[in-house]
Amino acid sequence: SLKEATDLIKKAISEIRRITKFLSIPFSNNTSFLDATNILAKEMFAGGKIQYEIDVEGFKDEKDFNDDFKLNLFRIIQQIISNSVKHSKAKHFYLEIKRYDGKMIMIVMKDDGKGCDLSLKRSGIGVNNIEQRVKLYNGELFIESFPQKGYSVKMVFPVKGAIKKQIKKV
Repeated sequence: SLKEATDLIKKAISEIRRITKFLSIPFSNNTSFLDATNILAKEMFAGGKIQYEIDVEGFKDEKDFNDDFKLNLFRIIQQIISNSVKHSKAKHFYLEIKRYDGKMIMIVMKDDGKGCDLSLKRSGIGVNNIEQRVKLYNGELFIESFPQKGYSVKMVFPVKGAIKKQIKKV
């Protein structure tokens, strides 16, 4: 019927808007990586079903970080939050972003949801995308999950690959 077709078109338009927003560049000169991450979390956890906490340490001045690095970190965080919201049935989500001794960056994300069996073959591309993004910056990725015990992702990056190249004046 015409009403069913109209409803399908409205749903398709809504989905296109959601995807477009998901893919848009999240930060610019006016919005920092940390601000964009906070906005992302606020929007994705807006339903209130999952309480979230973000802990940032030593990452306040991000201007020296490469924009591509920040965008890749943002996309990783976006993917993991999206997975948690869609699949975990979690009550709590925790995100920690830390820079240690100017030498490494560590990002930890955990939820207390239903978890999964990591030995089973994955059907989606999300984790593969995360693995590729982590490798791009010589990072290490650690994923832990057990059924009914939640999901935990830890990434460690050397700061060296994340810093903007310094141009030496002659």
